[in-house]
Amino acid sequence: MGASFRVIDLRAGREPVEVEVDASSPEEAGMKVFGEKLVRSGSRKHCWAKVYYQFAGQPPCMIRLYRPIKQAPSTPASPQ
Repeated sequence: MGASFRVIDLRAGREPVEVEVDASSPEEAGMKVFGEKLVRSGSRKHCWAKVYYQFAGQPPCMIRLYRPIKQAPSTPASPQ
């Protein structure tokens, strides 16, 4: 069952833009707006969006979505 989510684009260097989408989770709403997987934790400089939503009988909620930091490939152990 989907719900309505308001996604506010907070990427640096842009005017904030608000988009309303139907989705089943804040992460899915972010994926629909940005076309990328976003996560709920990260550093302030990687914050891409605020997502507002409210389920029936519940108070309004807001979460921030962040672009995940790509992990560097692991370095193979040096031969001894």
